[in-house]
Amino acid sequence: MMTERLRRVVEQIEQLPEEEQDAFAASLQSELDEARRWKIALNDPHRLLLDDLLDQAEAEIAKGEIYDMDEKS
Repeated sequence: MMTERLRRVVEQIEQLPEEEQDAFAASLQSELDEARRWKIALNDPHRLLLDDLLDQAEAEIAKGEIYDMDEKS
């Protein structure tokens, strides 16, 4: 369920051009991700380290910096 305050903000964002909407969405997603990471860090620091390593590996794979050794044989 969305709060009334959040609903009003979303309605305002809906009036913006698509690029600005995407910028707000990216900013909000970043805030949510950061809040999630802090929650994990406070509850289980080892899990945060594993999440960081996974994120780094996925980014390197996406950039083509890492590949499956079986595919290169």
